[in-house]
Amino acid sequence: MAKLGRARPVTDETATRAVAASKADAIRAVDATMAFPEWSRVAPVSAGGCRGIAEFNELLWITTQDGDLHYPI
Repeated sequence: MAKLGRARPVTDETATRAVAASKADAIRAVDATMAFPEWSRVAPVSAGGCRGIAEFNELLWITTQDGDLHYPI
């Protein structure tokens, strides 16, 4: 039987590392798509694809304007 314990508190350092990891993942995804443009073509979302190149380009543009990751509304 598994024991339930208290979750570790989230510190500023933990949050900072999580945000940095998310940004690194986003940058790697952008790099891969730029290297292989065919990956950014329309693909079924169920297959792990993006909805299309226009949506990707919008996210890329928003991401690179101030060097921070933002999600388009």
